[in-house]
Amino acid sequence: MSSIDIKSIDLKASNGFIDFKYFSSIESLWEICLDKDAPYSPYSTYEWYKLWISHFINNDTAKIFAYYDINNINFIVPLIYSKPKYRGINISKYEPIGNVYSPIRNIVIFNNCSFVDNIDMVFGSIVRDYNKWDIFDICEISNEENWLPSVSEYFTRRGFSIREYDCYDNCYSDCIKGTSEDYFNSRSKSFRLSIRKNYNRLSKAGDIRFRVITGEADCPDYYEIYSSIYSKSWKKKERVGREFFPRMLRYAEKNQWLRIGIVYLNERPIATVFVIVAGKHAYFEKVAFDEEFRNFGAGSVCLYEMIKHVIDVDKVSVIDFLRGADEYKRHWVAKCRKRVGLMVYNNSIRGRYLSVVDRKILPIINRNPLFAKFKKVVFSFYNNVHNDA
Repeated sequence: MSSIDIKSIDLKASNGFIDFKYFSSIESLWEICLDKDAPYSPYSTYEWYKLWISHFINNDTAKIFAYYDINNINFIVPLIYSKPKYRGINISKYEPIGNVYSPIRNIVIFNNCSFVDNIDMVFGSIVRDYNKWDIFDICEISNEENWLPSVSEYFTRRGFSIREYDCYDNCYSDCIKGTSEDYFNSRSKSFRLSIRKNYNRLSKAGDIRFRVITGEADCPDYYEIYSSIYSKSWKKKERVGREFFPRMLRYAEKNQWLRIGIVYLNERPIATVFVIVAGKHAYFEKVAFDEEFRNFGAGSVCLYEMIKHVIDVDKVSVIDFLRGADEYKRHWVAKCRKRVGLMVYNNSIRGRYLSVVDRKILPIINRNPLFAKFKKVVFSFYNNVHNDA
């Protein structure tokens, strides 16, 4: 690449307001470059990052590094700079932008540019800012990314300590061909039998109807219907993103990616699933059902009908169940892959302390069953307190 420019954009909330003036300066080129790479991930657009930043930055800072030449953006590195408490101490931290609403955190690569050949250019800014951070947590990256080993080697060569770790599993099916009937015939016989039993159980309770909504033109009150089912489900109310989620739905609707599946029993909505369909890829975001119908398999019927729809109508070749390898997900799809993290520890006092704790002390504790059990109890107590706060 010739004559590469680096633009660094800091976005921070001030009295609840974020000035997107400088961020918007790269919008048109960002979208032009994405269109060249179509089909693209709905989680890699300018609009997606602006939506996420506007809701979740709070006291942190979004730091966007854009690497571009005259006519193209080659890489976007979207990071959060925060000062959280970690292992009992206050630290400074960089990490890729994202949270539970982001199925994967990543670097946006355009024009098939080789990230491996340009690691020093991309991460050189972070290295030069070594006095501003203690850890750089490159988290929730697909273990299939070919650049991750090179990044690990890059930071190791420069004297930083690193630790690789697993974040969560991601269940999916790819290379889907043929009809939904072909797809379900590839699943286990016992699983197909369980679907039929759920259908029979639910049909005995009344008339079943399944509907796919793609926006307000189909159903002006679709969000209210979705929310009413979700509120009656086993799932807890959203602790974060209560205002974000409706805007996420509108974002998907605007780009013609929205699929809301609803199962009605005697015209009463009892189960729902939210899916984003972009290109040949179906991202299954959320599923919920009215707790009153738990024993009727309403959620299973809803998933079955939506998978039929995305294969037979949308003609997708990939079904992605996103975060987590819940047991039920493994029945619906064929594969599971890791989302991994690479923790880079700076040579600051805090960075060295955390490196020793994470890489030396905790592995010894985790190998001791008694300590591991104690840690599990403590973490469980902490999470319960945190979730109830």
